[in-house]
Amino acid sequence: SITITVSFAGDDKYAAADDKIITVTVGLTQAYWYYVLPSMAPELDGAEISLNVGDSFPPCYAEDEYGNYLPNGQPVKVQFNETCIIDTTVYDNVGSFSVDISGVNPGTYTVTFSSPGYTTATATVTISKIATEINVTNSTLSLNVGDEVDSGATLTPADAGNLTYTYSNSTVAVVVDGKIQALAAGTAVITVSFAGNDTYAAA
Repeated sequence: SITITVSFAGDDKYAAADDKIITVTVGLTQAYWYYVLPSMAPELDGAEISLNVGDSFPPCYAEDEYGNYLPNGQPVKVQFNETCIIDTTVYDNVGSFSVDISGVNPGTYTVTFSSPGYTTATATVTISKIATEINVTNSTLSLNVGDEVDSGATLTPADAGNLTYTYSNSTVAVVVDGKIQALAAGTAVITVSFAGNDTYAAA
């Protein structure tokens, strides 16, 4: 709020008047923020939204308490944290705006949606790496020295990355180009791993 002081200093004929005070409080226009799903458009305020790395943020729009959409060109700020702030604008006449999350790291964020002159909305947004899984055809193998068989290990999704192999005894058996090579008599435990990367979670 602001205080306005109204004064009259007086002149040769009229005496000065007592000051009067006017207090003016200017509030924000109530805004309702929405995100669009195939069959509904829930409010963003209080929403919990889960996405995977590489997903697009759902389309969004906002309107005021009277049903008027935020005007075309109206700036919108989407703040994930102190350092990750996405500036966007309304791009049509129905209050629509987009949120580019391609630069947002995986994690859970309390996201604030705001626009000058309007009340804000806050949502919880979780961006996760894509889950992966290792499948092994045979967990136990009996081989003879000199045998070479397919490891039978696959990663889902297949394009997530490369599997790594570690050995309890690499003099007995190793994996080369996806094939187990039996090198000497004995027992070896081969551990198949996927460490994950920026997009895919470790298996």
